[in-house]
Amino acid sequence: MNNVDWSDEYGYVREGKVYLKGYFDYPDREIGEVRQSVEASVEYFRKRYEVARQKVADLYGLVESAQNKGSYLMKLVHLRNYFADYDALGDFPALYQKLDELEEGLRASISVNRDRNLEIKQALIAEAEPYRLSTEWKEAADKLQEVKEKWIKTGAVVKEHEEKVEETFRGILDEFFTRRKTFFNQKMQEQRERMDRYMEIIQEAEKLKYSQDWDVTVTAFKALQERWRNVGKLPPDKVTKLWKRFRRATDTFFERYNQAKGLPPRFTKR
Repeated sequence: MNNVDWSDEYGYVREGKVYLKGYFDYPDREIGEVRQSVEASVEYFRKRYEVARQKVADLYGLVESAQNKGSYLMKLVHLRNYFADYDALGDFPALYQKLDELEEGLRASISVNRDRNLEIKQALIAEAEPYRLSTEWKEAADKLQEVKEKWIKTGAVVKEHEEKVEETFRGILDEFFTRRKTFFNQKMQEQRERMDRYMEIIQEAEKLKYSQDWDVTVTAFKALQERWRNVGKLPPDKVTKLWKRFRRATDTFFERYNQAKGLPPRFTKR
């Protein structure tokens, strides 16, 4: 090299520029300029290499103490990419070798974890399956939500099984919750229809409550009472309000009826 002011196995200084020697497929590249002196500049970039080396050591420490070691794979990949443009003087091939060794261990750990995750998710599918066709809506929904939370907390499985287990589990949930939604939609529709039938009876009773066609209207009210009993159930708070309104119309007529027929008030129909 012409005009080299300093050189070692990792880099050199030439014409006031500091260079890192090429390694692997990377060519020599300029990493900085000489500021105060060659020695000071070289020392600065050597210290930067120590920072890089410490980052690798720290990553090793994090992986060593972690339960989910695979979660550090992306951090390792980012660190490797970061070193490609990192300005420092030192043995970068040695750092890459350490990262390669660590990656090998991480990928082995990930493989083991994904096999274990597959076993866990298959067990969760078996746990959820009995509730697919359940009509115990609250119990089944609570149980499936509990299983779903476990599923979310479980990591990825091996790629060749991932689509199948996800599709199977999602199918169980979709079938149950679609059936539940349909059931409650139908129930709401039935309640709306019953409300309409109750209101029809109430409106007919209110039209008849001032009738003086006594015998015909008594028969009509008895028919309305029979229809009322056959409408079907509603939530207590709703049916109570409707019943009070129907009873007022019924009481109004029968109080008048009793007076017209000379019957004591205690025989008022309820």
